[in-house]
Amino acid sequence: MFFISTRPHVNGRYFIHREDCPLLPSPGKRKFLGIFLSPDEAAKEGKKHFNNPDYCPFCLHGDHAETEGASLAEISEKPDFITHIGITTTWESAMFCGVN
Repeated sequence: MFFISTRPHVNGRYFIHREDCPLLPSPGKRKFLGIFLSPDEAAKEGKKHFNNPDYCPFCLHGDHAETEGASLAEISEKPDFITHIGITTTWESAMFCGVN
């Protein structure tokens, strides 16, 4: 199951999340996209609702074939932040995803 945030993040993008993402927005700040076999299929559906969807750097980083533009998780080449469930990412990605 995939969801998309209904509020843009500081970079203007709307993040697509899996249902088990620790940074999944609360029910009033997300839209259910559907059940898909891949994040890319969810992104196609997300584009029907928002012009600039992006993959969550926590729950979907590395799980998709390709993204449009640079992924926030690729801002820094050296990950230096580990979430409470062991996901490694950058501080920049954590700030972008957690701002909302």
